[in-house]
Amino acid sequence: FDGIAAIVGDEIVLISDINALITSYAFQNKIDISRQPDLYERLGKEFLDRLIDQKLLLIKADEDTIQADEERVEQSLNQQMDYMLQQAGSEKKLEEYYSSPLFKIKSDLRKELSNQMRIQILREKRFGNTKISRKDVEVFYETYHDSLPNMKSSVDISHILLQVTPSASSFKEAYEKALEIQNKLKAGENFSDLAR
Repeated sequence: FDGIAAIVGDEIVLISDINALITSYAFQNKIDISRQPDLYERLGKEFLDRLIDQKLLLIKADEDTIQADEERVEQSLNQQMDYMLQQAGSEKKLEEYYSSPLFKIKSDLRKELSNQMRIQILREKRFGNTKISRKDVEVFYETYHDSLPNMKSSVDISHILLQVTPSASSFKEAYEKALEIQNKLKAGENFSDLAR
């Protein structure tokens, strides 16, 4: 059974939304989350906070009528799906892991990528020209350090893989350039100049 984890304006965060993120995290990091209840609980809290923040930003993106570039969303979706299928080994294994049919996994991922893109556009639009110096950060910290929550070190990494296949003429041109450089190196020219 699903349930509501949080209400943000007119938007809701479902328990299934949090579970989907936990499942995706476990899949990408090759973790058996069912054997680590403490990690499951911690991730649940982190992802709930993240989804609340995301809903707030999406409400603002709706107000500003910000739309994602569907072509870029589709391109990112195909890359992500290719990666996930490669990790799982087959469509059937991926469906088993997510306990969902492939079309549902793809639909959920498309929505997530679209939302991420809209939030990115909103942030660039609102904060793209904001300049904050190190001194500004230090003054803020000195003023408010007592009221700031204690944050553990964390890293948020995203990976985008673009597979580029050169044309035959580009490949030939690059190969000839490499041979030319190799011949100059054998003739005694300076390695660092050739590398540059």
